[in-house]
Amino acid sequence: MNINTVNDLEAVSVTNCDREPIHTPRSIQPHGVLMVLTEDELKISQISANSLDILGLAPEYLLDRPLADFIGSDRVIDIVNCLERNFENINPSTISFVRAGSSTLNFNGIVHRAISGEIVLELELLTDNIDNLNKDFLHFYLQIKNTLAKIQTVANLSELCNLIVEEIRRITGFDRVMVYRFNEQGDGEVIAESKQDHLDAFLGMHYPDSDIPKQAKHLYTLSWLRLIPDIDYQPIALVASDNMPTPLDMSHCNLRSVSPIHIEYLKNMEVAASMSVSLIQKQELWGLIACHHCSPKFIPYEVRTVCEFLGQLMSTELANKEANENLDYKLQLKNIVSAQ
Repeated sequence: MNINTVNDLEAVSVTNCDREPIHTPRSIQPHGVLMVLTEDELKISQISANSLDILGLAPEYLLDRPLADFIGSDRVIDIVNCLERNFENINPSTISFVRAGSSTLNFNGIVHRAISGEIVLELELLTDNIDNLNKDFLHFYLQIKNTLAKIQTVANLSELCNLIVEEIRRITGFDRVMVYRFNEQGDGEVIAESKQDHLDAFLGMHYPDSDIPKQAKHLYTLSWLRLIPDIDYQPIALVASDNMPTPLDMSHCNLRSVSPIHIEYLKNMEVAASMSVSLIQKQELWGLIACHHCSPKFIPYEVRTVCEFLGQLMSTELANKEANENLDYKLQLKNIVSAQ
C-alpha cells in the first residue's frame, strides 16, 4: 500500500494571507485524531498521521479498514442512522477504540459531514477531570439556567457583553475573555473584557478590517467555536492510500490546523492558547467572544458546548439589547434638550 501525504502548500505571508485556503490546510492540531470515512462501508479512507501516537495503530494498518473493526457496533449504527439526518443527535459520542493487544481507549467522538460531502470523525481523548463541568445533564442544565437568568436581567448591550465575558471566563478559566465587535466596514473593537489583574487591558482597542482576513471571517460564520490549545503545536498531516484525493474541506473540523500567520499573531500577543465563539446576527458575523491564555490550555468538548450555547444565546439577544441601548441614548438626548 502506498501512503500519500500532502503538505506542500505555498508559503503564507502577510502579503498573501487573504488568499490562504485556510479551510483546506491538509493537516490538524495534534490533540486528536481525524478520520475520513467512505459512504458505503464506513471504511477509513484518510487518517491523520498521529494515529500511532494516540491510537497505537499506524495509518497503513487503519487505511481501507472498516471503522467497525475498531469501535463498537452500536456506535457504527449511530453514525449510519445519522447519515441523512443530523449528526448533532449523537455528538459527542463516547467511543471505545480497540488498540493493538485488545486494549481500549475512550474518546469523545465528534462526527459531521464536510461541506464537500465526506463523513468526518474526530476523536479527542476523554479527560478524567473536566474543570467546572461534567457530563451529567443536570449540571449542564443548571449551568445554562443560571446564566440565562442573569442574561434576562441585563438592560442593554454593554451589560450583556460584560456578563458574558465574566461567565465564559468563570466556566473556562481563561486568563482573558473579550467581546470583539465589528462595524459596517469590518473594523473591530474590544467592547467588553474580563482578565487577570496582571494583564494589560485591551478594552477599547480598535483593529482594522485586515486584522482578520475575509475567508477567516467567513469560517467564523460556518463554525461557532474555534479552539487552539497550544500555539506551539506541530501540524499533523492527513494521509491516504494510493491516490491522494481532493483536499478535505475542514471548515467544520474542530481539529483543523491553524494559519501560520494567525499563530505568529498570537505569539506576538504572548498568547499560548486561544478560543473564539462566533456572535452572529442576521446570518452575518457581528463579533467574537475571544479567549486568551498565557500557557497551553485544552478545553473539553462538554465545556466548549456550554460556551458555544452561550454564544448562540447572546446572538439571539443582540438585536433587543442594541435596541434598548439606542432607546436609552435617545432618551438621554431628549432629556438634555429638555433641560436647555
